[in-house]
Amino acid sequence: MRYFFPLKTYRDHGILLAGGSDHMVGFDKNKAVNPYNPFLGMWTAVMRKMTDGRVLYPEQCIGREDALRMYTAWAAWVQFEEKARGSIETQV
Repeated sequence: MRYFFPLKTYRDHGILLAGGSDHMVGFDKNKAVNPYNPFLGMWTAVMRKMTDGRVLYPEQCIGREDALRMYTAWAAWVQFEEKARGSIETQV
């Protein structure tokens, strides 16, 4: 079964994407089955490059700003935490 994540289509329809990372303690943070390096997740959303070098559905690549928001502000919004986390700004 092949999974298809139409990130660009979701964004084109105004859907906010939430990225996140979990990790199994005791394994290398970048080489584990579920690496927790958020930059890897953002890179994957932008590039969609597979291990053999092919790009999976290149028309579904999202921009770097959207990928960053996916792991910051939009992830906070999905958790109803947008007032407490997700961006760095001065408090009013």
